[in-house]
Amino acid sequence: MSLLILPKIRIMTQLFISNLKIMYRNRQTAFWALFFPLLLVTVFGLFNMTEYSKSKIGILNSSEDELATQLIDSLGNIKGWSISSQTDSKSLETDLETGSLEYGIYIPENFSLENPFVTVQYASPNDTEHQVIAATTRDTIQQLTNPNYVVTTIGDSINKEPANYFDTVLLGIIGLAITVNSVISITIQLSTYRNQNILKRLLATPLPIWKFFFCEILSHLVLVLVQTSVILIVGCFIFGANIYGNILYIYVIVIIGTIVFINIGFILSSWANSPAAGSGLGNAVIFPMIFLSGTFFPVEYLPWPLPLLSAIIPLTPMLEALREVALSQMSLIAIWPSIAVLLVWILLTGVIATRVFKFN
Repeated sequence: MSLLILPKIRIMTQLFISNLKIMYRNRQTAFWALFFPLLLVTVFGLFNMTEYSKSKIGILNSSEDELATQLIDSLGNIKGWSISSQTDSKSLETDLETGSLEYGIYIPENFSLENPFVTVQYASPNDTEHQVIAATTRDTIQQLTNPNYVVTTIGDSINKEPANYFDTVLLGIIGLAITVNSVISITIQLSTYRNQNILKRLLATPLPIWKFFFCEILSHLVLVLVQTSVILIVGCFIFGANIYGNILYIYVIVIIGTIVFINIGFILSSWANSPAAGSGLGNAVIFPMIFLSGTFFPVEYLPWPLPLLSAIIPLTPMLEALREVALSQMSLIAIWPSIAVLLVWILLTGVIATRVFKFN
């Protein structure tokens, strides 16, 4: 039995290696898979996006207690916060209403060690960030006072490491690289094979067709894992991005998401009658998806009804899962809704791909 299996394994291994060599020698694949994502990482890494992504917070201090001064100094040292002092409540409310400030912290006149209560008011639409601001304010007061205290007009506290804009966009670039490589590369490659009658000739060979496609998919998965590793290494070690969660979880999500987009590549290749058409069709599908799924900017900033459209795009749950795992240190079990959506997309696109794919 083992003597019969070994030749089959050897053939599939050779086919897998051949696919990797083809992708390695293809300049277009190398560009979209490695150079283009690294170019984006470099662009976002060189710009000081931390200043752009800082939470703009105004503080109105009505207390003359030394503790209030210590609190303001401590809050001013928080990475990711841009603190400004306010002279009166009216000017603070005006800045919040006009959008000049996103949050206001009111330190009352009776603020002291015995009465360490402040009020946080917010104008930002980001509910998650509200909770981060609240939790950070609570933690800062607790470090200074240590008693039980209450911070009013805020939500429940959450535990979350500070993440800046580059941390968030780095994971978006991973998603972009996966979609571009999987969809465009697969679409162009299969349309080329079809034009050259390679797929049709495969049907006449003794090689089972599923083995050919299995090796094709496996080689793309390996390439995606390599490009993900390169992006993370460059982003973290050269440009100082922060990854707080389990790296293995990131790769699990990458593999699941890649299968979705490989299936989409198979579907599009069935409608592309040439490599040029495959490239155009792939770009027409993935680039709207990239900008609608929160790759570079939060989805909630999109005008209505685009956030509704974003919710049904497969890239959206993949990016949400990547960011929740990498930045919020969540487990795969905790993000099961996003993974479930991706699995549904795998099933749906897989069924469609098997029905529409053509060999000639």
